[in-house]
This record gives sequence, C-alpha cells and structure tokens, in this order.
Amino acid sequence: MVVEVPREQVLGVWKLSLTDERALAHAEEALLRGELPEALRTLRALAARRPEDPRAQEELGFALVLANQDEEATEVLEARLASPAQLRGAARLAQVLERRGGATARSRPSPR
Repeated sequence: MVVEVPREQVLGVWKLSLTDERALAHAEEALLRGELPEALRTLRALAARRPEDPRAQEELGFALVLANQDEEATEVLEARLASPAQLRGAARLAQVLERRGGATARSRPSPR
C-alpha cells in the first residue's frame, strides 16, 4: 500500500541502521514462528537502543501483548502514548487494558 501524506503532516521519519533493520526482521520472523522469547529478547534490545523510535516501542509492546506480559506491555505502550503518532500504540494498550478489566497498574483520575 502506498499512502501520500502532505509534508506538513509528517511528524517524523525514523531511519534504521542495517543492524537495526536486521534485528527488526529477525524479531518479526521469530513472531511468525511463534518464538516469543526470541522475539522479545530482540525487540527489548532494539527498543533499548532506540528509545525515541515509536516503531521499536510499538513492536515491543505488541510482542508483550502476544506473550500475555500485560504489566510490561502496559508500561511500554503507555510510554509510547507520549509521542504524537500514537494511534497504533493506543489500540494495543486498549487491548491489554480490556483483557485486564480496564484497570491500569496506576490509578488515574478520569478526564472531565
């Protein structure tokens, strides 16, 4: 799929080094094979190397959701919501919170 976005709406471009591209591909392949521990190991390392990269954080959050590691998934995805391009992260966080009955590890006042 190709999507055209006006330049003024582009929030950021995240380029991966060859090493990080390979790490992401390795993690995606591990997920497809159902090897969650390997995918998590790779994605945790990638997310640690690229803490400001939304895709690295989202992919880690997604793998944590798949692994039913809800506490860590919630932390990763909540942190991801601090960035402007947050829609996918919000959807994954909603999935975790729904599974947990809507409660977060930290109580928050409801918005008014």
